[in-house]
Amino acid sequence: MNMTKTRLHLATVLGLSLLLGACAIGERSRNLADPAVPAAMLAEQVCSICHGVDGNPVSPTFPRLAGQSAAYLSGELQAFRSHQRSDRAARDYMWGISRTLNDATIGALADYYARQVPARARSVAGVSVSTGEQLFHHGDPEHGIPACAGCHGERGQGSAVFPRIAGQQDGYLRQQMRQIRLGSRAAPSMQAVVARMDDAQIDALADFLAVQP
Repeated sequence: MNMTKTRLHLATVLGLSLLLGACAIGERSRNLADPAVPAAMLAEQVCSICHGVDGNPVSPTFPRLAGQSAAYLSGELQAFRSHQRSDRAARDYMWGISRTLNDATIGALADYYARQVPARARSVAGVSVSTGEQLFHHGDPEHGIPACAGCHGERGQGSAVFPRIAGQQDGYLRQQMRQIRLGSRAAPSMQAVVARMDDAQIDALADFLAVQP
């Protein structure tokens, strides 16, 4: 009987915790819909949970937003809002967050993160980094893989259309390249490239890009 009461008590506590968490997320989502809320406040109250206040996340699962092209960030947020980005992470995280964002707020958030300074790249050396450097600058002509620098810039700095990938989280890069290769993330120009890459090449490229300044 005591064990049953204990289980009921734990279930009640867990249920209340989940309810409070849902209320907190709901309040944060309402803030996103308010055009009067500054982008820096939105970044601190909402986006920082995954991406860090300054766009430099701790977890390698989430992308680094600091220093990213404002045009690219705006385009991605709009794609999340319209559900054009339909990979699992987009559905699980960004669809709900972006649904109340208006164009002005999207632009303000994109400008905010574009002004942030990316964290210093970690130092990694080895064969994988060397292989990744070769792929980035020269590609693999034998297997029809073009050089990444052709679209993303000689330093991986990106442009208005193509994202900055220098200094990006290695775990995030691996995840996205594999999802694009599988077709679970729509990226026609990239899918033709990564379709020809094996896991070792994807890992090597991610290792190289992650340590670039």
